Amino acid sequence: MTPPSPRMAGLRSFDVNKPGDAARSLKGGVVGGSVASGAIAVGDVVEIRPGKRVVGNLRCVRPLLGRVDEIKTGAKTVAVATAASGLVALRTDLDPSLFAANRLAGSVVGKSLPPVFKTLCCDDLEQLLLEDDDDEDDYDVVVVVRKTNKQKQLSTSDKDVRVYAGPSSCAAKVSRLKKGKVEVSLRAPLCVDVGARVAFEKKLDNGTLAIVATAKVVDGDRFDVVIGEAALGQAETTTRAVEGDSSSSSSSKEDPWFCDFEVVLERSLLEAAALEESDRGEQRVKIPPLELLRDGGAAVVWTNFDAVCRALGREPAMVVSFLASEYGIQASVAGKGLRIKWRRRHLREVLTGVLRAFARSFVVCSQCRGARTAIAAVRNARLELLCHDCGARRWVDKD
Repeated sequence: MTPPSPRMAGLRSFDVNKPGDAARSLKGGVVGGSVASGAIAVGDVVEIRPGKRVVGNLRCVRPLLGRVDEIKTGAKTVAVATAASGLVALRTDLDPSLFAANRLAGSVVGKSLPPVFKTLCCDDLEQLLLEDDDDEDDYDVVVVVRKTNKQKQLSTSDKDVRVYAGPSSCAAKVSRLKKGKVEVSLRAPLCVDVGARVAFEKKLDNGTLAIVATAKVVDGDRFDVVIGEAALGQAETTTRAVEGDSSSSSSSKEDPWFCDFEVVLERSLLEAAALEESDRGEQRVKIPPLELLRDGGAAVVWTNFDAVCRALGREPAMVVSFLASEYGIQASVAGKGLRIKWRRRHLREVLTGVLRAFARSFVVCSQCRGARTAIAAVRNARLELLCHDCGARRWVDKD
């Protein structure tokens, strides 16, 4: 007897990575649900349907294809997930951004999955007779009415119904309804087995939502399913047509829906390292040596003050204000130099420390530590430091 194909109903999906995690420690996206048939083991390559529509070809959809790296049920890590495992979480090697915030909730995971429909043709329609309760403003389902009953709750005037097929659901409109058969046009791809029963939900007269009918899927207009196969350890991706016309497949080398997450991550890290190496000399603050001349016994002239301000990328008035407010150093601009009132020794060491503190507060980005920044004045005369490299922003003290 041939074992059943592994299949899992995806109830939710999420990203387990936390903000601030190191890039090399990032993990793939996770899909959670219960195994309906077969068994899914660590290392298996599974498909996630229905996927997304192909840009430029409305008759094709692209599901995800990825490897299972880890399986958990509760706090326990297992090697194989079956129907007896209950709720399980499958961590894949796919881009976690595709799984974040339940973006893949309602998907079907496994192998040899059902087709993906754009329209559904159903028969064996069973409409539910809803009886209005006089005491409460709601509806109670009291009996199932067969297709011959005239009191139909589903009609061709329904342009906004919802079709439920297991964990999946999508909006639809009723195209045809005749003699116990119904045809609906789906607004999104829906993965469902032929022969499965689906439920129809609509808004009632009192504004509440209710299941008004069920039917059995017999046929429908199907999407051509194109699967991208990314060889492990390689960045290039090839496509093949599984259903329909194979000529509809297109190159998806740059499509993140197909790219191997580990390969893309490694490539991004290498590009970032190369960029950081090339820009390292530009990002550092290079301050020329201070040139100080004694002017009598009570003053010192800082002759290259203008050159130091240009190296910092800030106005001389801002540096003078910082000297006075933070360190109590009285100074005045004299041409391209700065005249400082100073009777003590070790002025060079003091100014070096002041410039380092000024750079930390008004020049260096607190996120990427780069020096390609600018000061902008915003509302209430507050100052904001803008980084040209990473885009980070932070408030700085005006004085």
